[in-house]
Amino acid sequence: MKVGDSIHFINTLNQLHEKYSLSQRDLKLIEKIKNLKITSIAFTTEGGFDPTDGKFHLNRNINYKIRIKYECPISKKKKIIVLMSSSD
Repeated sequence: MKVGDSIHFINTLNQLHEKYSLSQRDLKLIEKIKNLKITSIAFTTEGGFDPTDGKFHLNRNINYKIRIKYECPISKKKKIIVLMSSSD
């Protein structure tokens, strides 16, 4: 990852943290991945992201407003975390 990309993702995470109330769960998840290769950050105000596959859905009872895709450093597999539950 380019250094510029890394700074962009860190700045985006900081902006989300400043703008929205993130739970302790969310903050712990961010802490775990902040030094990994983040490949995408997506945010929505309508609908949300599924916690198992990260797919966007417009009408569901439980969704998450932020989805972060990252790469596992050992296996190189793409993984996701979702933050800001719509049920919180």
